[in-house]
This record gives sequence, structure tokens and C-alpha cells, in this order.
Amino acid sequence: MRHDHLDTLARQWTLLRLIPRHPKAISTTQALDRLREDGFRCTRRTVERDLYDFVGRFPIQVDDRSRPQGWSFIKDAAVDFLPRLTTAQAVALMLSKAHVAHMLPQSMQRDLKPLFDAAARELATTGWKDWHQRTAYAAPTLILRPPKIDAKVLTDVQHAIAHGLQLAARYRSKGKAPGTDVRAHPLGMLVRGPLHILVCTLGDDAQIHHLDVHKLTATRLLDARRSQPPGFDFQAYATGDLAFASHGPIRVKLRFDGDAGAHLRDALLSDDQTWTECDDGSVVVEATKEDDRQLLWWIFSFGGRVEVLEPGSLRKRVLAELRRAVGVYGEGESSGWT
Repeated sequence: MRHDHLDTLARQWTLLRLIPRHPKAISTTQALDRLREDGFRCTRRTVERDLYDFVGRFPIQVDDRSRPQGWSFIKDAAVDFLPRLTTAQAVALMLSKAHVAHMLPQSMQRDLKPLFDAAARELATTGWKDWHQRTAYAAPTLILRPPKIDAKVLTDVQHAIAHGLQLAARYRSKGKAPGTDVRAHPLGMLVRGPLHILVCTLGDDAQIHHLDVHKLTATRLLDARRSQPPGFDFQAYATGDLAFASHGPIRVKLRFDGDAGAHLRDALLSDDQTWTECDDGSVVVEATKEDDRQLLWWIFSFGGRVEVLEPGSLRKRVLAELRRAVGVYGEGESSGWT
């Protein structure tokens, strides 16, 4: 008798986990098929009885306006019948909601809302309840307002990436209107500052392109599967040479004026970084870094408070760009700064 009771409990628990959240739904037949696949020996009548028994006990609804009937949790249903979240799990969920929600597809954000709500309830009476509001990520660069992205466009792009489908769209390049019709093979999405960038190939061309998602309109998912260059690895691309036009690793030697480079005592440029204090109060830092655009942008952010000592090739590039800047502003003009 005890064995039968445990079998019933296991079947009902499995059935509960099969029920999706509205607007998705599962029919009795679909639920029965899934249970049988998991090794449960039961009848359609048993499954239907279980489902009706769930209504009223859990936030589950049945849509009987059409056949077959569809069963689903209500849209904003709490998930209190699931095992309680630990404090660490709840804090991690609230942090993800506050800081990385923009990386998640909108449909996933909707599905995660009950978990976020459960996390908030779990932390409500603890000292961690507002941790996600007491921590923030301070970007080391100027913060720009993100361009507006059409919700349908973003959803189509995300679904095309997730399901390996081609995407038809119109792309407006550099402000040109009305744009060009493209057939993209989405390979992944880069989030660079405020911009969402679709990494893809176009048509039958194997060359990799970057498309600003906010410049896409009239998107449409195609039935055809995407193709990608042989051996392509998106993570390697996004963090490696191709993404930022790297010329390879170099050993850089930089002299910082005063406290301009003080933060590098703790936030190292690389594991092999060295730090030398000079008699004139300046600091010389040496480290191995990728010779890419990010390195140049970072050096320029210090203005005249850093000098590239080595390698000579990098020093020449920085000097050429600074001379170009002087030409733009006019060497004889007063800066206006006091």
C-alpha cells in the first residue's frame, strides 16, 4: 500500500512540473504521453482526475473553450509549492534582475517573474532584502543612453539565435532610409555598452557582419536553418582577436602621472604586471595585453596623464592619433580650462 502511495505522489509531482505557465498550456493527452515516457503506468482518466484535483489546490486553470482542453498555471502564479530558495539563491536572483535582465529574452523575463517574486519574499525579513539596491556596477566609461529597440524586433532576433533560424529584415545602415532587405544567419549577440549587436552572415556570403539591432525593422523568422562558417565559435569570436581587431599580445610599458594609475595597484592589467614608483612621483607599469582597439581607447581615456614608453609601434600609433587631435582643435587655441 505504501508503494502505491509513493507511486501516486511521484506521478502527481511529475505532472505538476509538466504544466506550463499561461499563455502556454498542456493537454491531457500530451501530459499522459510525457508521463508514459517517464515510465509511469497510468490511464487518461487518472491523469485527467489528477489535473482537476490540482485546480483549487494550486494556481492552475483549465481552458475548456476549445478541444483539447489546455492546462496551465495562471500568469502571475506564485511558486510557493516548490522547495524554498536559500538566501544565496534569492540574492543571486535579485541581482540578476537588477543588473543582467537586459541580456535575457523578454519571454524569459516574463517566465522568471514568479521566481523573482519568490526571491523578494524570501529576503523580505532578512538583512539581504535590499542588497540588489545597495550594490551597483559602475561602468569605467561614459554611460550612454541606449537606443530604442522595437520589442518585436528584439524578440525575433533572440528567437532566431536560440533556435538556429534565418531572419529576414530591413536594415538601415548609417542613417540611410528606408534601408536594405537582408537575409541574416544569426550567430550570436554582442552587448557592447548600450548597443545590442547581431553577429551574423548575410545571404550566401560567409563573411561575418555586425548589425545594430536598433536599426532593424520588419523582422520575420524564416523556416530555413541558419548556416555558419566552419569551425566558428561565438564565445571565442566575442572575446578574441576578430571582435576587436587584435594584433596579438604585446608587452606594454606605461608611465602614469601622479595618482592617474593608482587603481592599477589592485585592479591589475594582467597577472604578470609590474609596478615601479619613480622619484618624480610618477609610476611605471608593465603588463602583457592584447594589442587591440580597447587598449587604445583605454590609453586615450587618461589624456596627457599617461605616456606609452614601449613598444615603439604602439607609441607611434598613440602619438599619431594625438597629433591628429591637436590638428582638429588647433594647436594655438586656448583650452579654456582653468
